[in-house]
Amino acid sequence: MSSELKFQPEDWLTTLMVGKAPTQFPASEQDWRALLEIAVQNGVVTLCHHQMTDITIKEQCPDWFCADLKKYTHQLAVSELIQSHELEQVLTEFAQAEIFPILMKGAPLSYTLYPKPYLRERCDTDMLFSDRKQANAARDLLLKRGYQQPNAVSGDFVSHQFACYRTTGTGIVHSLDMHWHLNNDHFFASAFSFDEFVQQTIPIPGLGENARTLEPVHALLLACMHRVGHLKDGTGERLVWLYDIHLLAGQFSEKQWKVFEELTLDRKLESVCLDSMEASRKAFKTRIPENILHVLRAGSNKSSYAPPKSQTNLAGPVIDLGLTSRMAGNHSTMHSAVLPSNFSGTRQHTRTFHQGSGICTVAGETVWLIVRTSIA
Repeated sequence: MSSELKFQPEDWLTTLMVGKAPTQFPASEQDWRALLEIAVQNGVVTLCHHQMTDITIKEQCPDWFCADLKKYTHQLAVSELIQSHELEQVLTEFAQAEIFPILMKGAPLSYTLYPKPYLRERCDTDMLFSDRKQANAARDLLLKRGYQQPNAVSGDFVSHQFACYRTTGTGIVHSLDMHWHLNNDHFFASAFSFDEFVQQTIPIPGLGENARTLEPVHALLLACMHRVGHLKDGTGERLVWLYDIHLLAGQFSEKQWKVFEELTLDRKLESVCLDSMEASRKAFKTRIPENILHVLRAGSNKSSYAPPKSQTNLAGPVIDLGLTSRMAGNHSTMHSAVLPSNFSGTRQHTRTFHQGSGICTVAGETVWLIVRTSIA
């Protein structure tokens, strides 16, 4: 029996994501393709490409693998430039109507935590409004701007959010998730109010003067809740969400940890935060103060809320990989170069793909030159 350890794709990705060189590599082209697929599913392709530029491992990777990472990153960078411009215009229109939502989750984190926003992959922009009336008023403005609202079941206890999307002439899909509570889960929905959040919001300079988001402690609490809320659908272990937690926790001061502890205890979130912190520590060796872990463990034993068991369900393409080749005048896509030719995604992931930032056929030479000169 061979004593050689089996290659673990997730370990390879998490090691690279924190800026270290992996010690094991795929043994076959099939394994390399599986690795790339897993990176796509976990939303970390662009971050891995970024980290590879600072680590001398490219010579140990197939040329096609490095090329695909680079093309994928080009695509996301182009899309983010256009998405951010549209978002800034939307927020300006909202402000003129005296509507001031709080941006939350991936979009603002991409500007406040990451070296460049396209390194934090996302498929939509989440906004929190003061109440449903404000969300409806914002939706009406979006409809005038050319957005559409997909059919959805209505009712106060069915959903606390709805989506609006707009497809531009260049093929970009701008998708906005409009919330008036944090989550559809009643336990999470009532954990914090808009009024409580808005008193401590911080600006997002990269998205214009009307863009504001949660301060770091609130952002970490939401990241933990959001991840746990997705455990039951099998996507709670996505590396992009765990990495958000890792980055947020890594920048905390002693004072911020104290506020985090107080809020966690007050809102009965000990088991939720402990589960997410432990997952982040396992993936990235996130440094969490021992006194915080002690408090979370003690509270978790008495908590009435138990996070569901994690079930991995990440199959399916998240973002179209054909942009860069189309921009270069080649109408063939990269899809078959990344995913198995017989792959068939689920309806869930087809929706994500449709609403995501990847359906993009930008032909503007100016945008392409900006991106091409800024990515190694």
